[in-house]
Amino acid sequence: MKPKTTNEVRQAFLEFFEEHGHQIVDSSPLPNRDNPTLLFT
Repeated sequence: MKPKTTNEVRQAFLEFFEEHGHQIVDSSPLPNRDNPTLLFT
């Protein structure tokens, strides 16, 4: 079996959960980048 790239592993992971009824959503940053009062998360 040929080694898999990180992208292949990631795609297989997402496909597994999608096939089992989960919805795939785009990632987003955790902190709000437009908030100058945010000091630490």
